[in-house]
Amino acid sequence: MSPEECDPDTFSFSGKAIDVWALGVTMFCLLYNRTPFWGETEYQIMEAIRTEDLKLPGDDVRSIRDSTREVLLHLLEKDVQKRVKIDELLEHKWFSES
Repeated sequence: MSPEECDPDTFSFSGKAIDVWALGVTMFCLLYNRTPFWGETEYQIMEAIRTEDLKLPGDDVRSIRDSTREVLLHLLEKDVQKRVKIDELLEHKWFSES
């Protein structure tokens, strides 16, 4: 679930923004073999998504390119107004690097 879905004060949200968040979570899971946020219960997980800062594992866990790290941070931006949009993502230089 995205941060906006976990916020009890939010009553409407963008499906596209949620899809971008989900892409970020999927990418994080594929890179690090774990979820970006954790808790013992669903409530704890939702609270962690909503309130905890995203912590990317260091190079000792998995070395990734700076551009990959940057994409991941943009996909998992908690502020829905600042989160990258799919068209912005596809047009960005990240995908033109060799």
